Amino acid sequence: MEIRRPGIRGYFTLLHLPTTTAILSLIVVASCTTRSVHVDRLVLVLVETFLLVGVAGNYLDETKGRPWKTSIPDPVLWGVGVGALAASSIIGLYLSLQVGWWFMVFVAAWGFLTASYSLELFQGSFHNTVALSVLVALASLGASLVQDPRPTLLVLVVALLSAVIAGYGREHYEEGKAAGRDGMPLPFARRVWRWLMFEIIVIDSIAAIMLIVTVFA
Repeated sequence: MEIRRPGIRGYFTLLHLPTTTAILSLIVVASCTTRSVHVDRLVLVLVETFLLVGVAGNYLDETKGRPWKTSIPDPVLWGVGVGALAASSIIGLYLSLQVGWWFMVFVAAWGFLTASYSLELFQGSFHNTVALSVLVALASLGASLVQDPRPTLLVLVVALLSAVIAGYGREHYEEGKAAGRDGMPLPFARRVWRWLMFEIIVIDSIAAIMLIVTVFA
């Protein structure tokens, strides 16, 4: 039976809060591994990433075949998705004015990869694990360089690990989404989905601890 998620529930469903918070947590971890942390810049990067990945990416993705089976009208999906993409770019432009125009390279790359992945542009060439891993790696690296434009080996390693975690998480997501999205009683899918949720909790917890230690230490 087809699931239709109406009203407010549908809007919240498309935020994909568990996976979105995991990506935000990777941004926090990357930022906290720099020599110094500017909390205001971190907040702006987190808002930018949430708008880009959590809102724009997920809402635009729903226009391609309704993978999450919501009843949200197409014009609303496009309006929210494109609006969030534009808002995230504006935040990126503001950050570029603060740290340097080189940051616009990251803003442009994030926007391109998000739109290409979600809308399955170029015949779906970017709708895969590699593209998502590259996106998260660039997000991690960009978040670090906003704090300190002098990259360190640790920053590069964290960006690489973020890519691996994102790719690994997407594979688990694809294997377990039948249970998480459709509620289908498939034992393997349910186990994978529960393991994915556990992984997300671990990542979020690590990010929260690092943030608290960095800000209040």
